[in-house]
Amino acid sequence: MPKRSKAQLEIKPKRVGRPLNSDNCAYKQAILDAAIWVFSEKGLAASTIKEVSRRAEVTPALVHYHFGDKNALMEKTLDHFLPPLSERIWSAVNLDCEPLEMLKEIHRRLQEVIESSPWIAPLWSRELASESGRLRGYMSSLLDQKTLDRLVSQVKLGQKQGTINPKLVPELVFSSIIGGLHFPILTRAVWEKNFKTRKITVAMTLEHIRAMADKGFSAGKATDDE
Repeated sequence: MPKRSKAQLEIKPKRVGRPLNSDNCAYKQAILDAAIWVFSEKGLAASTIKEVSRRAEVTPALVHYHFGDKNALMEKTLDHFLPPLSERIWSAVNLDCEPLEMLKEIHRRLQEVIESSPWIAPLWSRELASESGRLRGYMSSLLDQKTLDRLVSQVKLGQKQGTINPKLVPELVFSSIIGGLHFPILTRAVWEKNFKTRKITVAMTLEHIRAMADKGFSAGKATDDE
């Protein structure tokens, strides 16, 4: 099995996904676990059944037997891992609570998802940022528009109340939270190499992101250029 990078080994992902009902569930789970990492590292379009089978330590024939072709494997892998993560984010968020606390809770939930499933940051970044990314349509189906509209309304309410930064664009808040979490995680090794001061761990990066978010969402004091 190919070795994982230091970033991947730094956090041991918890088992996340729908339970499997099959006599061969151990093989299926191994294939799904391998597939999500390969898709994350290579991208959905560039990944191959051969790479997935090598990582799962099974034969390509066994992958085809359980999941069919690559498109079917991709669909079943995303169906297995992503809906439970989406449920974890939104199930505990009270969209009717105080707007600033709502944003902080969404941020905390997304951070927990990234900590437990470190493959999600490169996968989202690669597929959502690209015009041809195949994850765009899939993620849109997971994000209920009514929920997003409610989030935007709450941000606007918080701005009127003076608790949320008035310079924030409400429609961009959710995507900014995702980007603000993913980019530092993906690029921390670059800054660590450039500054050559100390090892920047994932835990340090997440704490840094949390501190910035706590200040960035709130209205705070007016500045001279307002």
